[in-house]
Parts: sequence; C-alpha cells; structure tokens
Amino acid sequence: MDSRRWILAAVAVATFLDTLIFGIIIPILPVYSENLGATPFTLGVIFAAYSASLLAGTIPLGLLSDRYGRKKIMLLGLLTLSLSTLGFTLANSLWLLILIRLIQGFSAGATWTAGPALVADLYPPDQRGAKMGIISAATGFGFLIGPAAGGLLYELGGYRLPFLIGTILSLIVGLFVLKVLPADKTNGKSRKRDHSLLEVLQFKGVPVSLTVILLGSTGFGFIDPILPGYFMDKFGISPGIVGILFGLISLSHVSSAPVIGKLSDSWGRLKLIQWGLVGTAAVIPLVSLSNSLITTAMVMGLLGITFGLILTPTMPLLADSVMLQSKDSGEASYGAAFGLYNTAFSLGYLWGPLFGGGWMEFLPLWGLFALYSLLLLTLFLFTLPRNKKEIRGLQ
Repeated sequence: MDSRRWILAAVAVATFLDTLIFGIIIPILPVYSENLGATPFTLGVIFAAYSASLLAGTIPLGLLSDRYGRKKIMLLGLLTLSLSTLGFTLANSLWLLILIRLIQGFSAGATWTAGPALVADLYPPDQRGAKMGIISAATGFGFLIGPAAGGLLYELGGYRLPFLIGTILSLIVGLFVLKVLPADKTNGKSRKRDHSLLEVLQFKGVPVSLTVILLGSTGFGFIDPILPGYFMDKFGISPGIVGILFGLISLSHVSSAPVIGKLSDSWGRLKLIQWGLVGTAAVIPLVSLSNSLITTAMVMGLLGITFGLILTPTMPLLADSVMLQSKDSGEASYGAAFGLYNTAFSLGYLWGPLFGGGWMEFLPLWGLFALYSLLLLTLFLFTLPRNKKEIRGLQ
C-alpha cells in the first residue's frame, strides 16, 4: 500500500475520532447540564467554550506544525483529547464542564491544523479536493456514529459509559498515529516557511474561504445546542432518537463529501460553495416548520448535503491559495492556512451558541433560521461578482 494512503488513513481516523467524541456529547451534554442547573444561555457558554479554546490555540498550533512538524502536533491533540474525554466522567459542576470543553477545543485545534496540512503536503491540487473530501467524510462519519452512540450508550449505561469508551478509543488511535506517521524531518531545527500569517491572510481566495467557513460554522453553532432540547420538547422523544436525527446529517454528509471533494477538483471550488449557500438558505428554515418526525428527518438529511457543499471545498481552496503563492509546494504554509480555517470555524461556533441561546430565551426558532438564511444569501450575492476576478486560477 502506498505510504501516502496510510498517512491519509491516519489523518482520517484521527479526525473521525475527534468528531465522534464531539458527536457523542451532543445528545448528552444538554440533559446533563440542565440537571446541574444550566440555563439556555449557560448551555450556550458550555458549547462556546470549545470554540473559545479552539480559537485561542489553532493559529499557534498551525504555525508550530509549519515550523516543527505535523506529527508532534497531532500526537499532542490526541493526548489532550484523551484527557478531556476522561475528564467528562469526573465533571460534577458547570465550571468543570466549561474547563473540560476548553481542553477538548485545544485538542481539536491540534488535529484540525496538522491533519489537513499534512494531506496538503502530500497531494497536488488536482487530487487535493478528493483527498480532503475523504477527510471531510471521516468527520461526517464521526458525527454519524457519535450522536446515535452517545444517546444509546447513555440510555444503556448512564452518563459516564460513553466517555469511558471514548477515552479508550483515543488511546488506541494515538498509538496508530504514532506508528503510521513518519518522523518529522526537522533534525531538531525549525523548517523554513515562505510567508507570515498576515501574508497568508491576504492571498487571493483566503478571505472568501474564511468568510464562508465563519458563516457555515455559525449555523452549526445554532443547531448543536438548540435543536436537541427543541426536538425533545416538540416531539416528546428521547436523547437516543435525537442522536439518530443528528446522525442523519452525518449520514448524508458521509455519502456526499467524497463526491463533492472530487467534483471541486474538476468543476471548481467556489461554484460548489455557492450552491451550498443557496441550498442551506432554502433548507434550514424547514427545521422549524416541520411538524412530523419523518419530514424533520428528511430536512436533517438535506442539511448534511448543503452544509457539505459549503464547507468541503473550502479546505482545498485554502491549500490551493497558499500553494500558488509559494516558491516550493513542499514548503508552503499550510499549517498557517488551516490555523486560519479553524480560527474562522471556531469564531462562528463561538458566537453561534451564545447568540442562538440568547435569541431562544426571547424569540422563536423560525426567526433565527430566517435571519441565518438571509445572511447566507447575502454572502452568495457577494461572491458572484468576484468569481473570476479574485478567485482566478482556483476554480
């Protein structure tokens, strides 16, 4: 087997695990937090703590991976993921939950900067979308299994069982990554990179990508903390059924992400992103308008595809932007680029729960989703006149 495929597999497994554990939390944490006395806004703070830590750590971790190698940063991420997952079993207060979410966010920052950067190191642009589509599918597979597994394990063995299993899996995956990834070729010295963080931020294609990521992650920031309780109140269902509903987003995403990634190699990154913006704007209001579990399940499945169209092409678009400005693709500042990617994602996922939680204390869900659809359509219109002028060569 090609060594690149083993490395791609290691990155995919690591990102899968990260989102698996993140997904396990979705149906469990709202219920457990409310038992500890959390209000909707406090629950938003707990979810936002993950993004606050991701925001603080991701750019430094990306720069460190550029300078000192990807493997070290990925192993650091898996170690802290193990510690944070074990920490959930010990949390008996809201403050501890916030602290553990901070550690979990740091671990995600490490995995989600070094992993995609390593894939960008290995593959040229005409293959990059397809390979990163596999990474995107792996994350979706984690979300597919995570919420359903979290809800079912919670019902089977209580609050601690899902996190004990997650801790064991984290240690196993850490050993796999340690074995498969090659040693960082630094010889004790930092690797030279061509561009500063500010320069990367100014590359053509980067500002548009980061804006898309910011708005896309804001939608997840609304959905993850709000919809579990909303569905349970509206339909009278259990956390296990909520997990299955969230799993439908991931099922459709897993099925479509490799195709979307491959299509972005031939059809163009921005074109698919534009389709995703319009599609999500049309579909997401239907979540609050649906009055049956069947139609709600269909809407959740559609969201997996439309959000995939928004987010999957942005990773190769960022990598392409950096490579085109670098003298040597092997020395391109991919770690900095994906540090910016995670910063934009974490900003959206930080303010999304806070804004959404505050909104839900006073206003209805349909109004929140209507506002979000308007923002998506505005961004779509903004990208139209800049398609060829600013993203030329990245299609």
